[in-house]
Amino acid sequence: LSVKCRCTAMDDVMRLALGYAPERSRNALHALWMLDDALGRVIATTTEPLIGQMRLTWWHDQLVGLDSGSVPAEPILVELARLICNHDVTGGALAALVEGWEVLLEPLPLSNEQLRAYATMRGERLFALSAKILGANVSMGLGAGWALIDFATRCSDRVTRERALALFARVSINGPKPLRILAHVAKSRSKQSSCEIVMPVSRWVILRAVLS
Repeated sequence: LSVKCRCTAMDDVMRLALGYAPERSRNALHALWMLDDALGRVIATTTEPLIGQMRLTWWHDQLVGLDSGSVPAEPILVELARLICNHDVTGGALAALVEGWEVLLEPLPLSNEQLRAYATMRGERLFALSAKILGANVSMGLGAGWALIDFATRCSDRVTRERALALFARVSINGPKPLRILAHVAKSRSKQSSCEIVMPVSRWVILRAVLS
């Protein structure tokens, strides 16, 4: 397995965006995105597809187990059980995010079909779950577009990165502020060249996203 993406540790933009969530849902939203971050770390640190699949399967099984009250001593799972399950989100719905990340275990370069599957199963589901926690609606396609740009900023393979950029859908940015901030930053990055997109986001781009 070629190195596909840099470590997906939650960056400043993501922390800023989540900080705009209402206090009643902020902790649950943070727990959800920490789960996505943990799944991304599996991909970023995997060199053997079989090992990566085993690690993702472990996460999938533990998330499904939350529905039956089984909570292992893993901090993220403990937080998810305590917070997200109180927002009418099931462990099965959380486990479905794993399917999106599994696509990235395939050999590079990824095809357009594989990228679409990744974007839908990770991005759309992540944004839909976030909107549910926030009690709001979100534009169709917004999560998929964000996921494509997020992957493009981290992908080590130029061909795959350019395909992800080309697939980015310019949908109307409609939804709760935390998701709008992430989408505006993604839209700005999508207009950059394949080389520029890996550069840090400028403060002006972040400011415009916050004020949108």
